[in-house]
Amino acid sequence: MQCVFHGIRFKVNKDWLSGIDSLLFLYTLSFFAFPIFFCYFSLSSSLLSCTFSTLSTKNIIFAADLPYIGTTGNTSIKL
Repeated sequence: MQCVFHGIRFKVNKDWLSGIDSLLFLYTLSFFAFPIFFCYFSLSSSLLSCTFSTLSTKNIIFAADLPYIGTTGNTSIKL
């Protein structure tokens, strides 16, 4: 009889504690993890948009756009 009551008490306590742990985990995520993630995401996306707008408005010469001036053996030389 004592084993039966111990099993029931353990099951009730286990479920109760896991429910509290789940609620505390969600509480922690809602107040700490999501705002940090969204702040980081918005900061990084704004930096990327500034970088791309700067690259598109300025005259930047990339190495792939330079003409070939000659070849030496199998190696191409670029300016």
